[in-house]
Amino acid sequence: MSPPSPTPFQAARQANERWVAAFFVASSLLFAMLGLRRLLAGEQIVGLAILGAAAFTFAVYAHGFVDAGRRPPSMAALVFRTTTEALVPTVFVLIQGRQDATVALQNAPVILWVIPMFISVLRLQPRLSLVAGGLAAGGWLACWALLGSEISRTLPGLGGAGAVERSVLLLICGVLAWRIGASMTSLVARVGEVAAERERVRHAFGAYVAEPVVERVLSGDLSLSTERRVISVLFVDIRGFTAYSADRTPTEVLDRLNTALEAFSVEVRRRDGIVNKFLGDGLMAIFGAPLDEPDHARNAAQAAVAIARVAQELDRSGAYPGLRIGVGLHCGEVVVGDIGGRGHREYTAIGDVVNTASRVEGVTKDLDETVLVTRAVVEALGEGFTLGPGRPVSLRGKTEPVELFALRDGPATG
Repeated sequence: MSPPSPTPFQAARQANERWVAAFFVASSLLFAMLGLRRLLAGEQIVGLAILGAAAFTFAVYAHGFVDAGRRPPSMAALVFRTTTEALVPTVFVLIQGRQDATVALQNAPVILWVIPMFISVLRLQPRLSLVAGGLAAGGWLACWALLGSEISRTLPGLGGAGAVERSVLLLICGVLAWRIGASMTSLVARVGEVAAERERVRHAFGAYVAEPVVERVLSGDLSLSTERRVISVLFVDIRGFTAYSADRTPTEVLDRLNTALEAFSVEVRRRDGIVNKFLGDGLMAIFGAPLDEPDHARNAAQAAVAIARVAQELDRSGAYPGLRIGVGLHCGEVVVGDIGGRGHREYTAIGDVVNTASRVEGVTKDLDETVLVTRAVVEALGEGFTLGPGRPVSLRGKTEPVELFALRDGPATG
């Protein structure tokens, strides 16, 4: 079983740790060259110490570079590396101080103590900055205590007060790095959450709607806020599905059902509609939201005609033998928006128009028609569609008959 993919936040930590490791691998090679020069200059102790530190650093960070490419670095590994980075300057100063304490303290590489603090900012672990700051301050005090007590009279700046000042300055740098790191970590975490949410929306929403619509929603050009809007609602139902599935295996039933629903969904998305939900052996689609599409009724009617043709082709080709469907279409004002609770939310439409479209689909079998539309749809269609004569039909839940028209054909679309 493959390990789970890292979150965007973890991926950022991995990438940053590889950069840090690469920096120290390169630095170790430079220090190795410095150690060789010291050896050639006759400084055996310093040269060997630098070479040893360079070899140790190379081994640690070469492993860290490879390891960060496989998984997010552990906290234990980060603490170990931060401690190493903060102690190396102290070790260098103490080694150099054995030859000349004055030169060692005067030239103490303060920048090397500061670097680990700000590297921890890249590691997105703000507490490591405090660790590095404390080790740097303590390291400087240790260097002064071991090397500086005898020379404080000749170098007042390295006296007790000067040593404390430098230690406090290093601590302040650690706190500053912690503050910067905390802000950056929070920002990166938030960006990671937004990226994860965008991906969730893409997967959840993109399965039902055309990719251009998803891109516009994610870019902020479209709002999913709840609002009233005039749209068209389409229902499709596969007739006799219960009887069809009675003497077939579950796998065969699902394969045939998925084949049909996917083919229907393609026709909906091709005309800027949204497959709002799958209803067992059917689906509900909406046109005109979230895209503000003036021709939503025409698009929905074209989709209905195309779905009817696809169903005939699936029957003729044997992909779904005996496939028969009913399609109901109505348009009007509904409430659309992102509706639901914390556990599950969906972009959907609610209102009498939705109920009516469902009822219209429900009478297609009784009237022996494949596609039925209401007068509201007919008035919004325009030219190019072939319609049967209107006939008043009593629908469940309606006090007055609703005039329905059989939609037989329409203009082809790409």
